[in-house]
Amino acid sequence: MATRNFLQDYQNVLLRHVIMPGSHDAGLARESYGSLGMIGSGESMTVTQTVGVGDQAIRGSRFFDVRIISSGGQLKAYHSPKDTRLVGGVGQAFETILDELQGFVRSNPSEFVIIRLSHIKNSTEVFAALMGWMEKSALYGKKNGDYVYKGAGNLAQKFVHELAGKMIFVVDGAKLTSAKFPGRVAPPGQADGFHKLYQNKKSKPLPTVNDGLCMCGEFANSNKLEKIVAGQTASYTQHAKHRTHGDDKSHLYCLYWTSTGGNIEKNTREQLSKNFQIVRNMVAESNANTAKYCLDNNVPLVNTKAWSNAIAIEDRARQRYAVYSCSLPNIILYDFVNTETSEEIIGLNGLVLCQT
Repeated sequence: MATRNFLQDYQNVLLRHVIMPGSHDAGLARESYGSLGMIGSGESMTVTQTVGVGDQAIRGSRFFDVRIISSGGQLKAYHSPKDTRLVGGVGQAFETILDELQGFVRSNPSEFVIIRLSHIKNSTEVFAALMGWMEKSALYGKKNGDYVYKGAGNLAQKFVHELAGKMIFVVDGAKLTSAKFPGRVAPPGQADGFHKLYQNKKSKPLPTVNDGLCMCGEFANSNKLEKIVAGQTASYTQHAKHRTHGDDKSHLYCLYWTSTGGNIEKNTREQLSKNFQIVRNMVAESNANTAKYCLDNNVPLVNTKAWSNAIAIEDRARQRYAVYSCSLPNIILYDFVNTETSEEIIGLNGLVLCQT
């Protein structure tokens, strides 16, 4: 299964039943790094990716954490430790990010990419730039906006084939409300390609979502492996309690397998990549409990492998990790996206027991 087109075998699977790699601070690659301004955090504490977003998509990422700020008269991705927005670095230009991801879905029509626009500074300018970009001409007589998903409803309940070939923008609803949109009576909505992002944290009740996407999960704000594991395990346990809910409360769970503080690349390569088995063990243990719950309570189960032709990686993952669940991590967000780790994450698909 190539990471470039791994979703082709899951077209009839709901988004909430897919496990995908995600790029943390996607726009901060070494090749495009520049200082945000004030002295205080260098490249080692800021850069989170080796290559740009287009190459991250080729390496398997389907979810992109993109933070945009105006710097030097240009909209760019940024990463600022503790989100001060005064120290840190900037990376790829916003339009470059959009162009690269549009090129990826255009060239790989079985795939989608989700772009979470978070920690936005200068939201009016950012949204205006996005709307302007959508209106620009693309190849073959199309506009960029033709590659943007504009369907309505709860995105977690969409089948992959409904989202395939599209860029999916999810945005904090409060940012939409506060931004200025001259000439519009109301802020842009799903029909314009703007889907509201709902964040569920601290065991709060799940919101009703009919106009975007809800995600639960908490950022692992540490560079200590034991703290990351403890925090993500606690967060995952809370997500498991969400397993029984109606369609309007369907959501995705994001597992933050990230290491912040100090040299991010060194932390990632020495701790997280080497210890990724901990993620698999954590998922397997929790998911086994979920499967038992379903069996004990006569919840119907089906293996998504019945919908899939992706045999080799799934069989390998089945033998090594024995993962079963209807309460699974949908996005495993990590730094320095690479093909090997992405394939391990992708390999967890097709093993999943889920409610019919």
